[in-house]
Amino acid sequence: MNKITFFLLLFSAAAASAQVSFVSKHNFNFVKGVYSKKSLDSQGLQDVKEVISPQLEMGPDQGTFAFMFPPETGVLLFKSKNLGDPSNIAFKLSAATVVRIDTIFYNQAYLSPKDSLFSFDICYALNINGKRYYTDFRPHDFVPFKRPLLDHGQLLCLAGQSTGYDMYADNGYPDLFHIVVFQKAGNSLQLIFESGELSFHYEDEFWEDEESLKWSYDTGKKELRIEIKGNPGYEGVWDGEELN
Repeated sequence: MNKITFFLLLFSAAAASAQVSFVSKHNFNFVKGVYSKKSLDSQGLQDVKEVISPQLEMGPDQGTFAFMFPPETGVLLFKSKNLGDPSNIAFKLSAATVVRIDTIFYNQAYLSPKDSLFSFDICYALNINGKRYYTDFRPHDFVPFKRPLLDHGQLLCLAGQSTGYDMYADNGYPDLFHIVVFQKAGNSLQLIFESGELSFHYEDEFWEDEESLKWSYDTGKKELRIEIKGNPGYEGVWDGEELN
């Protein structure tokens, strides 16, 4: 099997072998208040010492995949969707990881009477290294660009979030982008690079495949150049080892 066939088959299987379930997705019954994410609770993050290993491998049975990029303080993972119970905390996640989202629970939407801003109690049931956890820290499940790099045996992905607007928690306005790179390892892909949050803002409601991002590949230098529109925009070059 040649390289491009391997990448296409592996990535197609990973993207299509499972579906995300939704619970109460269209519940717009707002109540007054502000939701505070339980997975970023400062006391819980201070108390929990056991850190889970991230998932760095993606195989053909991975299912619908996404990413989580925790802040430096980490993210709490829970044993069940009862995130309000401190005894329900399972582990702390401190590094970028591949995840598979199983179910998204749209529990409650809030409207602040002080400044009319919206916040959302949304719980994600997800799989990391074959085990299920729950969190209200939003995964990066918007992956608008994937490019096999045959010279390097790699796959480069752009991952972001649909940050939403007004009463829509996760529709439109993609932002908070990261670049991740996988290396072919046997019959799977190994996560070898994560850029951190890119220093630009997309600032458009919709992603247009042919307009939002442009790319070119220099076969002599074996470099992939990508340009993304925004304010400011973003330009980067991946040479198989570094992002410049």
